[in-house]
Amino acid sequence: MKVVKLGEVVELFNGSTPLKTKKAYWENGDIPWFTVDDLRDQGKYIRRTNKFITKLGLNESSLCLIPEDAVLLCCTASVGAIAINKIMLTTNQQFNALVVRRPNELLVEYLYYWFLANMDILKSLGRATTIDYVSMSKLRNLVFHLPSLESQREIVEKLDSAFAEIELSYQKTTASLEFISSCFDSFLDSILQNQILKCGESKLVEVLDIARGGSPRPIDQYLTSDENGVNWIKISDATSSKKYVTETAQKIRLDGVSRSRLVNPGDFLLSNSMSFGRPYIMRTTGCIHDGWLVLSNNKKLLNQDYLYYVLGSKYIYEQFNRAAAGSTVRNLNISLAGQVTFPVPDIETQESIVSRLIDLEESVDEFKEFLTIKLNMLAELKNSLLSNAFDLSVSSNAVV
Repeated sequence: MKVVKLGEVVELFNGSTPLKTKKAYWENGDIPWFTVDDLRDQGKYIRRTNKFITKLGLNESSLCLIPEDAVLLCCTASVGAIAINKIMLTTNQQFNALVVRRPNELLVEYLYYWFLANMDILKSLGRATTIDYVSMSKLRNLVFHLPSLESQREIVEKLDSAFAEIELSYQKTTASLEFISSCFDSFLDSILQNQILKCGESKLVEVLDIARGGSPRPIDQYLTSDENGVNWIKISDATSSKKYVTETAQKIRLDGVSRSRLVNPGDFLLSNSMSFGRPYIMRTTGCIHDGWLVLSNNKKLLNQDYLYYVLGSKYIYEQFNRAAAGSTVRNLNISLAGQVTFPVPDIETQESIVSRLIDLEESVDEFKEFLTIKLNMLAELKNSLLSNAFDLSVSSNAVV
């Protein structure tokens, strides 16, 4: 078995991006131009690209046309992203193309799997710089074992077969995870539809008090580290939690409270743009900016958990989505939100519904946890197979 430098067995080509402002490089282009988005869409084999350049863009840039069956290796930003192209293409500057010099000496599939097995080494080379970046010279000097062609084929065939089975299991598990996640939504929707038939619907504004947040400006002048300040609740303070807002990263001075909107424990928060429809329950007192709507259950017509499930339902989200105004950035104002309707049965019925939903949610979460563990085990299995297929000890000092 030989020990070789990568540059001895492959020819390396770096990609680039033709000037985006020059339309002649892009309009009506027919030459595939590869980016990491294509890899995310397709995985191991690249058979198409989302973007194309023209012949002029190719000729007047530093791009090279890469023959099929090269290893496309990301060497900056997403270091280690890797694929094999099955079409001739060009790439952006994030990728180096590794074209095997002598196919009767090195299989491109073997090289692909070797990089997967030694990804930690590749990433460590990237971390040696200010930003994640693996230079062409470091790649050329990367050292690895080169077994016989017959041994390479044997390794590739075994990994192909094992990885195909793992991928099938991964797809089935992912599909199961998506299905079980949708079961709760479907069950909740059926409950709401049943209650609509029994008791009709009420408008949001009829059963809740709705207000909008407000921001003291300029906000930087009101932020404080004083523990006596009032919690300042940003979108990130809510989205980092699943259900409740209990802590905030910043506070505002007391003289800023009157310029904002004070919310109390038990109030509900809804973003009035983009992620509207995802409810959060306050477990602290604080001030909110004008990106929030606050819903207060002052009339005591709703069980808190029932309201949480309803506000987070697909039924309500679709109404919010239809009611939101704007094209580029869609916003949900107080008036539009107040017209959204949902069933309001008596409190006893609400509590019964909540009990059923909690039981189902717990079962769904348990099964989702099991499926997530299985996905992690499949990933670990792939790593184990790669480790067993290659002698990684030689790669411990892989650049000379």
